[in-house]
Amino acid sequence: MNRLGCHDQCRGCKYRDIPYEEGIRLKEAWVHRALADHREVISPIRGVGEGRTLGYRRRVRLKALHDGSRWRFGMMRRDQLIPLEECPVQQDRVNRMLRVLMGLPKGIPLFMVSITMAQVALVFKDRHLPSVQFPLEELAHWGCQGLWGHTNPSAGVRIFAKNGWHLIFGKPFSFDETGTAYGPWSFAQQIPDLHRDSLMKALNFLSPSQGKGVADLYCGDGASLALWSSQGASTLGVEVSGMSLKMGGINSPSSSLLQGTCAQRVPQIADFLRLFPVESRLIYANPPRSGMEAEVLNMLGEVGVWRMAYLSCAASTLSRDLAKLCTMGYRVVKVIPYDFFPMTDHVECLALVERKG
Repeated sequence: MNRLGCHDQCRGCKYRDIPYEEGIRLKEAWVHRALADHREVISPIRGVGEGRTLGYRRRVRLKALHDGSRWRFGMMRRDQLIPLEECPVQQDRVNRMLRVLMGLPKGIPLFMVSITMAQVALVFKDRHLPSVQFPLEELAHWGCQGLWGHTNPSAGVRIFAKNGWHLIFGKPFSFDETGTAYGPWSFAQQIPDLHRDSLMKALNFLSPSQGKGVADLYCGDGASLALWSSQGASTLGVEVSGMSLKMGGINSPSSSLLQGTCAQRVPQIADFLRLFPVESRLIYANPPRSGMEAEVLNMLGEVGVWRMAYLSCAASTLSRDLAKLCTMGYRVVKVIPYDFFPMTDHVECLALVERKG
């Protein structure tokens, strides 16, 4: 164990053994290297400060292995599981629920545990739920509002399948501190106030209102959709996950929703944007690490939008996408880095982009 009580072989928090401010400087240096063409518009990184680097992770997806006496949950390093049931970066209630689940019986095909705040999913690499007694009272005591069994015989790199969701106990979804509905499949930013800050920056820049249209690409559970809709804008959300889109329908009932990749939905996105004059066409994008698909970028060049807020989890692909946009009549107004994952080497960036002229 190191000074924080972390497992020595865990590599999740690369900057755990250096002062917080030094880690911030390293992240800022990386962003400036990755986005060198936009160095003059990069803002200082927005973070949580030294005192909030522990106990912040409220969402985990951990591999499950039985060691002969109990279940262990953690990350795989080569062929070894690094146990994380005591990880000091995770919220206390997350760790307590993991310790309850360590007592599940041996022999069940448990592949992974997914905890998203008050929603818990046990992923079984099988077609059927095992017939066992689940520790429902203990889980509820530590804040579990919904326990799911997810049967996915093909579970691997792709954890969740389209079907196979079974509610074992409690509510099918919960609400976070902003009133946003979510399930165990949901992606939730780990630090709510920083995420809210990024959304407010995007809101102020996009300035959605009645008569304007916002296409929210990779919209997830629809938390951002609800924000644009609350300002009176017409909204379209695109998301590949059907389960997330169900949450989107709850969180932003006035929005039009499309399932599929954004590349697959390019024709419908373009049709939606053309309902509005160019100066009223807006984009909010929060893509995966691979960035925006080429088909989507090409459509933005052909159709034209007035402003775009692009929240990226990979500065390298953001650099690639911004370079493409800048050849199609757009300019980068500002890049705001966010320290959504303290002590790791991970940094996210909000790029604010507008049409030239």
